[in-house]
Amino acid sequence: MMDRADFETSELPSAGVTLKDEKPVEAPNTLPDSGLRLITLDLARCADFPTGSVRHGYSFVAPLTADGHLDAGAWHEQRHRCYVRRFWAGEPDRIGHLVHRRGGSGGATWCFEYNDVIGTEAEAGHHLQQHRFVPGEYVSILQDDEELKTFKVGDVRKVCAR
Repeated sequence: MMDRADFETSELPSAGVTLKDEKPVEAPNTLPDSGLRLITLDLARCADFPTGSVRHGYSFVAPLTADGHLDAGAWHEQRHRCYVRRFWAGEPDRIGHLVHRRGGSGGATWCFEYNDVIGTEAEAGHHLQQHRFVPGEYVSILQDDEELKTFKVGDVRKVCAR
């Protein structure tokens, strides 16, 4: 079981190649942009974790608008690629999909539906359609135990088209 802390940015290789005393050379970007983003949410400060936690959160793939909002139209076209992974220290990862359902505030609800709990709104986002998914912003997710938890957007990266 791995979580975000296992993949800290400082441990990842850089996108460019640098030789001693030379300028970085960027790796060629030959794959088209799919419009999808890999979004990582880390548990924000709370009573149990006063400084937050990168060992508790979500990584999910979703289409975003230019200003960082979830894009329902693009989701409809690529929903089969919009998966979620819930990572929670001490528990097995949960894998599922990002789902956009009718009803709820604003006429629709975004939620995470897991492969082990089909057909239920196991974890619904709180007004996710109104939030921007850019690093440093905060969003709330209603946990399957009915507790509303706040998460900080830790990272947003492009997903390659395939």
